[in-house]
Amino acid sequence: MDHYRAPLLFVVVLLFTNALIGQSKIKGTILKDNREPIPYANVLLLKVADSSLVKGTITDEAGTFQMDYKEKVPLLVSVRFLGFRDYSISIPVSESPIDLGEIILEENAETLSEVVITAEKPLFEQKIDRTIVNVQNSVTNAGNTALNVLSKSPSVGINRATNEINLMGKQGVLVMINNKQVRMEASDLINLLESMPADNIKNIELITAPPASYDAQGNAGVININMIKSNLEGFTGRVSGNVAYGERIKYGGSMNMTFKKNQLYLYANLSANVNNEIQRISLLTDYVYPNERVISDLFSKRNTTTGLYSGELGIDYDLSNNTVVGLLFNFNNRDWEMDATSDTTIESELLGSSKQFVTSIEENKLFRNLLNFNIRHAFSEKNSFTIDYDYISFKRDNPTIYNALNTRNGSVISEEDFLSLSETPLYINVLKGDLRLGISDEVKIETGFKTTVSDFKNTVQVAFKESNDYVDDPNFTDKFTMNEQIYAGYLSLDWQLHPSFLLKSGLRYEYYDLELNADNQGSIVDRNKGNFFPSLYMNYRLNEINEFNLSFVRRIERPGFQSLAPYFYFFNQNTLFTGNPNLIPSNSNQYKLDYRYKSLHFGFEFSNTRRPILSLQPGLDREEQLAIIRPGQGLKRNIFSLSANFPWKIKDWWSSRYSFIGYHRNQSTVIDSKTLERNASNVAITSNHSFDLGKKWQLEINGTYTSAYYVGVAKVATRYGLDIGVQKKFKNGTALSLNINDVFDSSSQWPIIADLSDQGILYDWKYDGEGPVFRLNLFIPLGNTNLKKKEKRSSGSEDEQRRLN
Repeated sequence: MDHYRAPLLFVVVLLFTNALIGQSKIKGTILKDNREPIPYANVLLLKVADSSLVKGTITDEAGTFQMDYKEKVPLLVSVRFLGFRDYSISIPVSESPIDLGEIILEENAETLSEVVITAEKPLFEQKIDRTIVNVQNSVTNAGNTALNVLSKSPSVGINRATNEINLMGKQGVLVMINNKQVRMEASDLINLLESMPADNIKNIELITAPPASYDAQGNAGVININMIKSNLEGFTGRVSGNVAYGERIKYGGSMNMTFKKNQLYLYANLSANVNNEIQRISLLTDYVYPNERVISDLFSKRNTTTGLYSGELGIDYDLSNNTVVGLLFNFNNRDWEMDATSDTTIESELLGSSKQFVTSIEENKLFRNLLNFNIRHAFSEKNSFTIDYDYISFKRDNPTIYNALNTRNGSVISEEDFLSLSETPLYINVLKGDLRLGISDEVKIETGFKTTVSDFKNTVQVAFKESNDYVDDPNFTDKFTMNEQIYAGYLSLDWQLHPSFLLKSGLRYEYYDLELNADNQGSIVDRNKGNFFPSLYMNYRLNEINEFNLSFVRRIERPGFQSLAPYFYFFNQNTLFTGNPNLIPSNSNQYKLDYRYKSLHFGFEFSNTRRPILSLQPGLDREEQLAIIRPGQGLKRNIFSLSANFPWKIKDWWSSRYSFIGYHRNQSTVIDSKTLERNASNVAITSNHSFDLGKKWQLEINGTYTSAYYVGVAKVATRYGLDIGVQKKFKNGTALSLNINDVFDSSSQWPIIADLSDQGILYDWKYDGEGPVFRLNLFIPLGNTNLKKKEKRSSGSEDEQRRLN
């Protein structure tokens, strides 16, 4: 317990400390020239040095505003409202209250219909603790999916071969949508993100050092996807449609709508996409069994059709100025069908050369529904409470029918029909509460609890056809049940020790109870354990152009349901992909130092993971002569990383941003009772270029490069990609885009090799998706965007989204 004492003592000392540091105030009244007040005008407090935002607010019904601020630098007050000219005034450095009195805005001679206001953010915003991807500001994102956007984002890696997302070189990412955890298996999560249209996404936050209010699950950190919600009164919306072609046609559309009137706020996101795709998979295995060596060379062509349908319907109602109740329904349906053929050449020392031809027809139907009820109450501007209840139902049906034909010297030696079936219902109940307390202007405390109860069933069946009936194979047929409970509580402190020094500390406790049983195998896992997860975050701003940040977090990666209660997929009769019920949770400690000079950001990170969970590790059942590929449990994984990213405005019409990350990985794992260690370095580079061609035309080029790296004993080969897009915007907000994704047919390929020749194990695997893909997208805004904004509520969940900014 020694490693807990320092963080615990630090938190306890801080919680009993208070600070009284001065804070400046500014107020004023915004009027028309006839002295009528202007409600809902935007009032921004900006730094004179770089025009960065310090604070913002809107005027009330009387046209008045008031803001508190701590910055002791020259500032600028900017007032903006549709139909009026912008107004700006400099204010001096002062700790005394400043009253600007009455500010008269001049009417703009242009009519509202002619006024076009643009306030676009860059594609990538680099904060001291996170990266924000502003999805709508990229031409190549139009008509694409959340998965495609992530694959082009700095520090994010998508591996379609292993169905994994990694962040800063680490597996184990917690994915959230609107600050709600998405509870899905890795493969299902990949499919969900592939069905989520980028046209409905506001931004994506890549958080490598999450605070204590976030679940501790996910060694790599958190990816939070924020959907678009309009803050305008009345009806607003947007529709988009796209058509694409790679080797087969793809098409889809989405709609986003909001309606706000008085206390009622309704919102909806709907999308439907159909993706017809050709996938090619090659797999070479070279295994030494007790009596012989067998080399198997497989090639598979898979024709897939995927229907992806998702939606979100929500309602918020203001019971009072301080209390809001909300109801949300979210659904995701995926209908995946595949017919595949595989051709395998087998060289056996005992039996000689033979061939195996396998045809398979697979269906994978996924249904996920979420029902949420929430209450948000603000006791005051600084104190608030939120309560959330989620009910999640999930079901997957995955039947596959195989026909295997074995030949030798051109003659048929055997033919076999068999099937595999997986049925997986999952039900999750989540209750969560958060309390925010503003002790003073400098000290804030947040505390809360969370309870998660999950019930999971998984029926797995493999049966071979004998005569006219299918007979179960007892080695691969079973029924699994799993019960999981997680009880969590946290306490965090934000303390502005000095205008230039901010301290955030937190402590989270989670108690985990898991039971996994099978009808045939009996009790497989019976595990319960409590863990503390401390976090510490310090920010020091030397001046306006120099800033330092130091953070420490402890995280955990618990194996997914599907990884524990295995599925079965046969590429041929001797090659099996499956799960691993022997996996146990892995823990990691992460230390990170960041430095900002103007807009140039540098970072150094070290993470240490004990018992990491590693995907696609090779194994061998020598008695059954079966090559088994499944998740494995490593001994350790240490990752050192150095990063740098910066924008560069090359010309007035040409802006760019660059991200460079270098990794060094030290990993060790056990294969066939032998400890293996891998030490290797690699780099990841992302570059984005935007060209203003004039007359509302924009060209964008995105490039990525990742050199080879190891996941356990499996080596992922070098990959690179290039996306190009051009967009035309029209006066009414309509936009037409043409994108080319994966121009060189390179980023859609994932080669992986595990060479353990001295142990008689080698596999060389390659997944090849479609590329390039040409996509045409049309975006049309709906409703009247020249309406006044609704006042944005101050709630615990909104502060949670920005609390580290």
